[in-house]
Amino acid sequence: MKSKDYTTTFTVDQSPEEAFEAIKNVRGWWSEEIEGRTDKVGDEFTYHYKDVHTCRMKLVELVPNQRVVWLVCSNAWGSYIKGSLPSLISTGKGRPNQKE
Repeated sequence: MKSKDYTTTFTVDQSPEEAFEAIKNVRGWWSEEIEGRTDKVGDEFTYHYKDVHTCRMKLVELVPNQRVVWLVCSNAWGSYIKGSLPSLISTGKGRPNQKE
């Protein structure tokens, strides 16, 4: 399988500190079903959506207020990164998948 980078950029009115804290809060914008730690380099966590999709993520880089890097499958991330995450940063409420 070929490795592909996924990078995205969007602008919000909040400070870099506020945005960075929201980005690290993956349960707030992605899914409440995430299992495992998500806040320190080297942390691994799993995500599943019903019986349809399962993936394992690894946090590989944190540069405070600048950058977060995960090893991730990118095909489903667009709606989370471009929709739910900006909402969490801007309003304090994301649109993560709810617990079943």
